[in-house]
Amino acid sequence: MALRFVLPKWIYFIFCFALLSGAGFGSFVPVSYAGSAEQQQEDQPTVYLTFDDGPSKNTSTVLDILAKENVLATFFVLGEQAEARPELITRIVNEGHSIGNHTYNHNYKQLYSDFREFWRQIKKTEDILDSIAGIRPSMIRAPGGTYTNFDEGYFSYLEQGGYLVYDWNVDSGDSKRRNVPASEIKKGAKAENIKGDVIVLMHDGGGHEETVKALPDIIRYYKDKGYQFAPLTPDVKPIQFGVASKIKWNRAQPSEAWLKEHVSANAAVLTSTQKQPELPLHIINGKDTVSLQNNEYKQFERSYYVQLRAAVERFGGTVRWSPESKKAEIRLGGSSIVLESASGKVTVSEPRKEPRSFQSSMWLTDGTTYISVRNLAEMMNRQVADYTLTETKREVVLK
Repeated sequence: MALRFVLPKWIYFIFCFALLSGAGFGSFVPVSYAGSAEQQQEDQPTVYLTFDDGPSKNTSTVLDILAKENVLATFFVLGEQAEARPELITRIVNEGHSIGNHTYNHNYKQLYSDFREFWRQIKKTEDILDSIAGIRPSMIRAPGGTYTNFDEGYFSYLEQGGYLVYDWNVDSGDSKRRNVPASEIKKGAKAENIKGDVIVLMHDGGGHEETVKALPDIIRYYKDKGYQFAPLTPDVKPIQFGVASKIKWNRAQPSEAWLKEHVSANAAVLTSTQKQPELPLHIINGKDTVSLQNNEYKQFERSYYVQLRAAVERFGGTVRWSPESKKAEIRLGGSSIVLESASGKVTVSEPRKEPRSFQSSMWLTDGTTYISVRNLAEMMNRQVADYTLTETKREVVLK
């Protein structure tokens, strides 16, 4: 069930997944800080930046900004736009962002006059995303939001089908009329009166160039306020608007036979695509191999992540969290490594060499910081040479 502003329900799916991409193969190693990192994360609110209606010509620039700022976000995409720009869907996935389903064509009258049409569009978009990137997102955002568009039936049928519906608690206002200026969007995107986590509504569809202009300042605002950034995943409790006393639409009701045939059978199929791995993950570095059990790494769609603390210590290193500086200090293979949680910057100091720095792909959840296997290898002055991710074997080889 899900959190709604008027009629509370809680939707709780025990899938703690994320998308971070690596060097051409989409496999990752998460890391967790030691000791007081968990406390630090509990006190630090999270902002989930979300973008609707893409991908469009604006999406590449949005992705460039997010990469520069080391921020992961969520894209609720339209099926017809995904069909037109499959390379952007691939880039979104490969750069570690989450994808949600925003129906196929965004046509309110079609979508809200008959739940069967809403369902058809969700499944059509799901098939498109599966063909492009091998993903079937369980996260949905209703075009225009759920208020006055959804009734209890829509909420209930989607819940029964295994989906999670996400509204928002901060609206940037970038779609309330044409050509909303960047200055107004920046003001609307600020969570000035909200305590705790924030889901921000923005758009990367056509005609939203001003949103792109506003984005760097919006990110800076939340960084200055001490927020951590993360993509939405199925473990994040949805915010849903309450059911309005009057719905805008006259609609036909699906039959029990139709619901049984389409909705009831869907949850098991959707869940089966998002199972946690049951095999250990082996990371091979020369003669050294570390093995992480299935409760020490997580799978989201086609990517895998492990806890840093386990990986570093099994390679003979140590991790220490500094609450004053909010940095992880890592000793690994004779190197001193500093990972800055706020910016994602990693600095590696090796004997008789100039320090080197790089930006890591980080993702934070439940007091744990995740980092890609590409970045873990880079810390060790290694690269990914090969990988095997099958139903019987999970293995990454470094060189």
